[in-house]
Amino acid sequence: MLGWACCGLLACAACGGDDDAGKATAAMMTALDDGPNQRGSNPVAGSVQWRRCGALECAEVMVPLDPGAPGGAQIPIAINRKAANPGAANLGVLMFNPGGPGASGKRFVDNLGAIDLPFDVVGFDPRGVGDSQGLDCTQQEDVSAHYAAEGAAGAIEAFRANGESCRASAGPLFDHLGTNAVVSDIEQIRIALGVQQLTFYGISYGTRLGAVYAQRYPERVRALVLDSPMPPTADYPELVNSQFEALLTAHQALISSCEQGQLPCPRDSASLFQRLLQAFDQASLRAGFLGLWALQLSNPPGRDFLVQLLTEVESVSDDQLAMLLVMDAMLEATPQPGLLLPEVTLATNLTVNCSDSITEPPSAIEAEAWMADYTERSELFGLQALPSIVCAGWPAPRDPVPPVSFRLQTPPLIVAGTADTLTPLHLAEELHDAIPGSALLVSEHYGHGAISFGSACTGMAIGRYLGGLVLPREGTVCPPP
Repeated sequence: MLGWACCGLLACAACGGDDDAGKATAAMMTALDDGPNQRGSNPVAGSVQWRRCGALECAEVMVPLDPGAPGGAQIPIAINRKAANPGAANLGVLMFNPGGPGASGKRFVDNLGAIDLPFDVVGFDPRGVGDSQGLDCTQQEDVSAHYAAEGAAGAIEAFRANGESCRASAGPLFDHLGTNAVVSDIEQIRIALGVQQLTFYGISYGTRLGAVYAQRYPERVRALVLDSPMPPTADYPELVNSQFEALLTAHQALISSCEQGQLPCPRDSASLFQRLLQAFDQASLRAGFLGLWALQLSNPPGRDFLVQLLTEVESVSDDQLAMLLVMDAMLEATPQPGLLLPEVTLATNLTVNCSDSITEPPSAIEAEAWMADYTERSELFGLQALPSIVCAGWPAPRDPVPPVSFRLQTPPLIVAGTADTLTPLHLAEELHDAIPGSALLVSEHYGHGAISFGSACTGMAIGRYLGGLVLPREGTVCPPP
């Protein structure tokens, strides 16, 4: 998704956690330690040539640039490994993907730090990300400014110009970045590791990778956790629409919580928010600010930050307000550092989303109508839905992902939060319906990523499944942390 899936709106980032492992992660580790784990030997090594890289091991696996032409050009996929403690229980390979599209799995595993799991934990940078020939494209055209001046047609041409610039710098790789190609890479990694099965943990967009891999190679999956999942059908404009509705709900919930005294906000927070907006006299700058505001609404640390920002606004004069915003972390960085925070490569994100989607890109006339509808629904946040029309201009070759529906010997565990603005709960319910036998664990946490923001109840359920392949009972709901 754009988003973690996460980049569905103009602000683009992946999901993050607190500096500590968090209640869900700690409980998951406890459940793995206490569960009916089988002690086994380390996986048999395949062709991977590991080398030390800091506290972990790193390597590359060569895969076909075009999976449909296995005898053609090859590209390296960068992987890393945090091996299970020698002599301890080892349940084989646990592969993580933290989302995006466009997030680094290597960085995710590196950030696991001192967490010991009864697996050889493997991360990988998908093609076009990080150490796997990551795209480094400068976006030359300000899409929001073009939309403000020229409407949808101008935005589409700006997307096209930026995309063509990326295509020129990326070369042939640009045409082979979609999920179908990445899933083929995962299988090549499994073969190179010399293991019969993988345990896969996907977050956000990573759930699409895990689900499509399981659908194509069901016999190769030991267990599958789909955390904050994408829907079973890769319909990118509909995903943006779902995120847009969740954004409006989250924004109103913040203002309402302030006004009702549920958060330590200053009085009249709605007026203070409007005062913030008045500091931006250009539509594109205002859209950028609102994109960052939307990003902060996606996870608990961000909501706390917005409360702090509103409090600061109350105490400064109008001529100091612009300086406050320039100095503030709101415009310098997103306040979501921590255990599970991947950065997202924007060009890869857009390319994968447009490649994967089953929906034909809109014409300029259709795009204008879509944007008019978003603006009618919210004049304030309407520009945040511009990604819904990106594929009309972005030059990604279409390679739609097949709708997900499959059976596994051990059915997957789907975990979803009740207040997730990036992959709302109804998407998990749709995926649950599409995968017979799957279990849906509902977690009453705020934010994107149960492993980061869920309660101990959530973490225990995940740990019991990963360790002992025990699914929670149907209808299980975990309370807030």
